[in-house]
Amino acid sequence: DKIYEENKLDLDIRLNSREEQRRKAVETFLSEKPGYWKDGKKHVTRFKYFVETIKDSLSFMQKKVIVKEATFDDVVKVNKTILEFDTSYNKEYFKERCGDKKRLIIVSYLQVHIKELPIGYIVAYDRFGKGSFYCWMAAVDPKYRGKGALKAMIKYLETWAKKKGYRQLRIKTRNRRREMLNYLVKYGYNFVDVIKKEDILENRILLQKEI
Repeated sequence: DKIYEENKLDLDIRLNSREEQRRKAVETFLSEKPGYWKDGKKHVTRFKYFVETIKDSLSFMQKKVIVKEATFDDVVKVNKTILEFDTSYNKEYFKERCGDKKRLIIVSYLQVHIKELPIGYIVAYDRFGKGSFYCWMAAVDPKYRGKGALKAMIKYLETWAKKKGYRQLRIKTRNRRREMLNYLVKYGYNFVDVIKKEDILENRILLQKEI
């Protein structure tokens, strides 16, 4: 106890994840003075004890992505953070595109403690008919990519579409959006058409997955 009183670890709660918290704590502990050595080596169990004692105080750092059906108002809010898209899109723009066709609007939230931060969205509708459902727009705030938001939303979309009787999901992206292309290929989407543009990076690529 005396050791912890005299040598508290200065944790920055603004770090993005508990893994970063642990890494910083380990680095700090291992850089302490030789007096922490025991039997010729660092007494690492002290760190494990420290982690357990602060577990409750760091519980609010635990983050979970959740997906909910939402409204165009929710989508507009998230879209303002998407650099690749036109951030001026308003509710009327989304509504006009989908028209009166069957549609699904979902938003992903990063749940931190008791708060829910909207970080991504999908707008999908029955564009082509013939048993396919079209994912028109899918995006995640750049600050929160790589945390499972897109995967969670796509999974929700696939499950929803299958329950509604659709046999395929279709999505269109561009050559320059390599992150999205890589993701879609990794999770079973196949190339079915390419719409060529003057700039090859702007080529539209239509992909499809059987569900």
